[in-house]
Amino acid sequence: MRIAFTSDIHADNSEAARRVPKLLGDRLRAISPDVFVLLGDLAGHLEVLEESFAEIGELPFPKLFVAGNHDVWVPLYWQSRGETSYDRLDRLLPEMCARHGWGYLDGGPVRVGDVGFVGSIGWYDYSLRNRARDGEISMDVYRRKFFRRWRWGDAVYALFTDGEGERLSDEGVCRLLEGRLRKHLAEVARWDVRAVVGCSHHMPYDAIRPPGRLPWDFFLAYAGSGRFGRLFDTERRLAAVLFGHVHMKFSRETPAGRPLVTSCLGYARHWSEPDPEKALDAAIRVIEI
Repeated sequence: MRIAFTSDIHADNSEAARRVPKLLGDRLRAISPDVFVLLGDLAGHLEVLEESFAEIGELPFPKLFVAGNHDVWVPLYWQSRGETSYDRLDRLLPEMCARHGWGYLDGGPVRVGDVGFVGSIGWYDYSLRNRARDGEISMDVYRRKFFRRWRWGDAVYALFTDGEGERLSDEGVCRLLEGRLRKHLAEVARWDVRAVVGCSHHMPYDAIRPPGRLPWDFFLAYAGSGRFGRLFDTERRLAAVLFGHVHMKFSRETPAGRPLVTSCLGYARHWSEPDPEKALDAAIRVIEI
């Protein structure tokens, strides 16, 4: 099976990125994989999300989506009216995916032929931070998501709440999403498939060496959490784990020796190629299992 994937298009971040969804659909029709997985952060604005799914268009093979943190951002106006990131994750995104013919992995696993795909947005618990900076950056700073002049946008726009309407801690969000992924893996465990592919937006293993410079050491705390990787590792047929979020391209191995691969597009200001078509070609990865 040939699996194409990419992530972090951020179609609402620049004029160049706004061109990418249409280009992506055209490029995928030319590549013609057996399945395509988009690993989150298509856009942070609902209108652009809807338009982007429409611009990617129909594909002659299954297309799967995992939500990213930007995809569940809620503008302050809508927060003031009671909307939370649950509304994006559990209602608006699955409805949008259904309208445009996407399998929504945050809602449950998907079988494509003899391969099962299981996924989660994932989240972070600061465990992947550069611990050498613990004397400089406290856990309270990580929880506030503000350090010096740098801000992690989830501090404002990602809003998960408990049963009483209080904002959940990031550790609480991890526990919630862990539970969902555990249920998805239990469902896949009953399937008669030859292989399973794990899909996450956030990084599910400790796979990046701290760069040793700011602001990246600060932002690394929000890269992901190994607790999601440990869940993927409970599936004995796991053939590969794909993820996004880190705006990088690399291949590693999980602790159990399975391929761990990311291939993000990222913000246009960081593209090595200013032309959207060339940047996208560099970001679409195809693996075979």
